[in-house]
Amino acid sequence: MAAAAGVQSLESGSGTSYPFSGICSALSFLEANGSQFAGVRANGNFKYQNSSTSISDACAEAQPCDPLDTDTWGLFQGTSSDSRVDVRIESGYDLRQVRSGFAEDGSPNYAADLGNSCDNLAVIVTEREGPKFGGVIGSSGHATTIRSVARVTRATTGDLAAALILLERSNCSVLTASGTNARVTVKGNGINPGIIHADSLGNPACGNSRIFEINGGAPPPRIVSERAQLVDPQTGVVAVGEITTRALTEETGAQPDKVNTPAPTTVCAQLLVGDCLGTSSVTGGGPTARELQGRARVDLRYRGSLSPRRGVIGLRAEAADSFSWSTDSQAIAAGYRPIGCAMPPADLPSTVTSVWANCNGGQFNHDGAFPAHIKNIVINGWVSLNGNNRVLTFEEPEKLFIRGRSGDLAFTPGNNSIRINIGASANCTARGAALPHLHEKRTKFVIGGGRISMQNGTLRMCQTTLLLADNHTGDCPIPSTNGTAPGPNGCSGNISLTGGTVDWSAPNVNNITAPTSDQLAHFEDLALWSETQGPSGSNTWDVGGGGGLFLSGIFFSPNADPFGLAGGGATDITGAQFITRRLVIKGNGLVELSPLPQNSVGVPRVAGISLVR
Repeated sequence: MAAAAGVQSLESGSGTSYPFSGICSALSFLEANGSQFAGVRANGNFKYQNSSTSISDACAEAQPCDPLDTDTWGLFQGTSSDSRVDVRIESGYDLRQVRSGFAEDGSPNYAADLGNSCDNLAVIVTEREGPKFGGVIGSSGHATTIRSVARVTRATTGDLAAALILLERSNCSVLTASGTNARVTVKGNGINPGIIHADSLGNPACGNSRIFEINGGAPPPRIVSERAQLVDPQTGVVAVGEITTRALTEETGAQPDKVNTPAPTTVCAQLLVGDCLGTSSVTGGGPTARELQGRARVDLRYRGSLSPRRGVIGLRAEAADSFSWSTDSQAIAAGYRPIGCAMPPADLPSTVTSVWANCNGGQFNHDGAFPAHIKNIVINGWVSLNGNNRVLTFEEPEKLFIRGRSGDLAFTPGNNSIRINIGASANCTARGAALPHLHEKRTKFVIGGGRISMQNGTLRMCQTTLLLADNHTGDCPIPSTNGTAPGPNGCSGNISLTGGTVDWSAPNVNNITAPTSDQLAHFEDLALWSETQGPSGSNTWDVGGGGGLFLSGIFFSPNADPFGLAGGGATDITGAQFITRRLVIKGNGLVELSPLPQNSVGVPRVAGISLVR
């Protein structure tokens, strides 16, 4: 029962397990229901499982569990005041490990029943008895150990694909549709309904604003999540569209009146075919409750650490090392060929695979092509093409690091074209299709400082993950813990693509199942990672592409305030997912999204709990 009590607190509907939340609940249950556990907490300690350091306030610890990193797993060990009972509580808990004394661990009946280690919580109690039966057992008595392992049970159909996850935790206007007939529609995909979620509690500082905000004349803007397309074989029904917010939970300080409830027809979750359509008053559902989602699930996938494992922290550190070079000898020592900023890259021999363009922090400005054999490119400067009708192509780089310049322009095609990892195709994102990948070459693109801007021209980035670091000197770091709350940070790097053609796809070599660990090491499905808030002012992030906008993948900008998105014209961004602080749909934009679960970071479906050992 203690294991069951603990696992119910392990996660609160976010799909992420928090070890010490579960451990503390299990321990509290023991203390409340058995006098033999008196003193266990006082005579015990909390720590991470691979650490020797105790945590003084573990029950307030909000570090999520990473199944690939046992340093994030929690442990409590304590002994009762009379020294008779020992308690050990573990979360996560690896069911692949065979432990002495627990015969079922080696049983073939359990071979396939391992689950996710972070979803398991174990309660282990050892009780020492004194001598019994006149010494038949022995003068020293004996000890008995019992164990129960409980598990959060996920629905077998997996996570739900949320097209928009908005991370602002308190204020309103978290999702705004502005302009006559501006519209954001999240379509269902198979058995998955369209989902929009906001983490905001909608506190009184919102004034008269609401979390889902509509600004515009007739026909009015609209925010719509459509129902699923197919019957869910588990439930036997077609799942309804979902627009959810934390403000409708029972969290302290929640302001439900800051949500469009009862829902006006302009914020509409589709319940039945025909709901939420047209421009006149129609039926449909309103926002409902969902717990805090946060950024932890994105962090667990991609954040990583400074160790040689996957992660944007490691990528940022690697790029920062190359941005520190100031002489040719440093680049040569790292295996790079110096080329200067005026050398036509096509003249490089096929034996050269890594190049360093030393612009001394100035402008890199010439057209041509870095051929496919150039895999690693570092530009000590910022990239901008002057003139018209010029084309700069990075054919198939594995790494493209541009030092940029903090607080200023770092990368722009001007009235020209810049193409990255284009392969043999003219387009990155398959038009009108869910499958964006064209070839299995993937590019890690880092801009050390500054912003991307384009009013004309063409920007084409295929199978490319962009890390927009804002400041290569480390003033805008990636958080040291998973799940950090969003907020202002003074980091000014941003993206402003208001004209021309934007064609950008994330790495996507697996369009069938959830990504493997190796694929995540290459940032599968991640198009953008940026911690930057953006410069002061409104709509400082702006992705529109007046000549055409084609996007697919996960666009993660947790502190962008707000991220501006415009639709209309030649637009196909159905395969994109936006996880950002606040989002503005503007300029009479018509935005339609429908990400696939296997290509996005989802919100969970938790079926319940179970006892598994």
